Amino acid sequence: MHAQNDPRETSARGRQAFMRSFYDGLPEGLTDEERERRADQARKAYFAGLAFKSAKARRQRKAVDATNGAPSTKGAAVKTASDGPDAVRAV
Repeated sequence: MHAQNDPRETSARGRQAFMRSFYDGLPEGLTDEERERRADQARKAYFAGLAFKSAKARRQRKAVDATNGAPSTKGAAVKTASDGPDAVRAV
Protein backbone atom coordinates (compact mmCIF):
# COMPACT_ATOMS: atom_id res chain seq x y z
CA MET A 1 0.00 0.00 0.00
CA HIS A 2 2.62 2.56 1.04
CA ALA A 3 4.87 1.82 -1.89
CA GLN A 4 2.03 2.63 -4.28
CA ASN A 5 0.45 5.60 -2.47
CA ASP A 6 1.74 8.89 -1.15
CA PRO A 7 1.91 8.61 2.68
CA ARG A 8 0.84 12.25 3.02
CA GLU A 9 -2.41 11.39 1.28
CA THR A 10 -3.06 8.18 3.22
CA SER A 11 -2.45 9.84 6.59
CA ALA A 12 -4.09 13.22 5.85
CA ARG A 13 -7.38 12.41 7.60
CA GLY A 14 -5.59 11.17 10.71
CA ARG A 15 -3.37 14.25 10.87
CA GLN A 16 -6.41 16.51 10.47
CA ALA A 17 -8.24 14.71 13.28
CA PHE A 18 -5.17 14.98 15.52
CA MET A 19 -4.83 18.72 14.88
CA ARG A 20 -8.60 19.17 15.38
CA SER A 21 -8.28 17.55 18.81
CA PHE A 22 -6.48 20.66 20.08
CA TYR A 23 -9.66 22.65 19.44
CA ASP A 24 -11.75 20.32 21.59
CA GLY A 25 -12.53 21.74 24.99
CA LEU A 26 -12.06 25.36 23.98
CA PRO A 27 -14.84 27.60 25.28
CA GLU A 28 -17.56 28.71 22.89
CA GLY A 29 -17.81 32.34 21.89
CA LEU A 30 -14.12 32.88 21.13
CA THR A 31 -13.09 34.67 17.99
CA ASP A 32 -11.50 32.53 15.30
CA GLU A 33 -8.20 34.26 15.95
CA GLU A 34 -8.34 33.44 19.68
CA ARG A 35 -9.36 29.82 19.01
CA GLU A 36 -6.41 29.47 16.65
CA ARG A 37 -4.02 30.99 19.21
CA ARG A 38 -5.21 28.72 22.03
CA ALA A 39 -5.14 25.60 19.87
CA ASP A 40 -1.60 26.47 18.79
CA GLN A 41 -0.55 26.88 22.44
CA ALA A 42 -2.17 23.55 23.34
CA ARG A 43 -0.30 21.86 20.49
CA LYS A 44 3.01 23.39 21.61
CA ALA A 45 2.38 22.31 25.20
CA TYR A 46 1.57 18.77 24.07
CA PHE A 47 4.79 18.43 22.08
CA ALA A 48 6.84 20.08 24.87
CA GLY A 49 5.45 17.44 27.24
CA LEU A 50 6.49 14.69 24.83
CA ALA A 51 9.98 16.18 24.60
CA PHE A 52 10.21 16.30 28.40
CA LYS A 53 9.18 12.65 28.73
CA SER A 54 11.67 11.67 26.03
CA ALA A 55 14.52 13.52 27.75
CA LYS A 56 13.60 11.93 31.07
CA ALA A 57 13.66 8.46 29.52
CA ARG A 58 17.04 9.16 27.90
CA ARG A 59 18.45 10.31 31.25
CA GLN A 60 17.20 7.14 32.91
CA ARG A 61 18.67 4.94 30.16
CA LYS A 62 21.96 6.80 30.48
CA ALA A 63 21.94 6.23 34.25
CA VAL A 64 21.38 2.50 33.68
CA ASP A 65 24.23 2.37 31.16
CA ALA A 66 26.56 4.25 33.52
CA THR A 67 26.01 1.63 36.24
CA ASN A 68 26.74 -1.24 33.85
CA GLY A 69 23.16 -2.35 33.55
CA ALA A 70 22.01 -1.87 37.15
CA PRO A 71 19.02 0.48 37.11
CA SER A 72 19.39 3.75 38.95
CA THR A 73 16.39 5.07 40.87
CA LYS A 74 17.88 8.49 41.53
CA GLY A 75 15.23 11.03 40.52
CA ALA A 76 12.98 8.34 39.13
CA ALA A 77 9.32 7.87 39.92
CA VAL A 78 8.48 4.65 41.69
CA LYS A 79 5.10 2.97 41.87
CA THR A 80 4.37 0.48 44.61
CA ALA A 81 1.42 -1.85 45.03
CA SER A 82 0.36 -0.19 48.29
CA ASP A 83 0.09 3.21 46.60
CA GLY A 84 -2.94 2.26 44.52
CA PRO A 85 -3.33 2.00 40.76
CA ASP A 86 -2.65 5.63 39.87
CA ALA A 87 -0.17 6.72 42.54
CA VAL A 88 3.45 7.50 41.71
CA ARG A 89 6.02 8.64 44.26
CA ALA A 90 9.28 10.42 43.50
CA VAL A 91 12.36 8.83 45.01
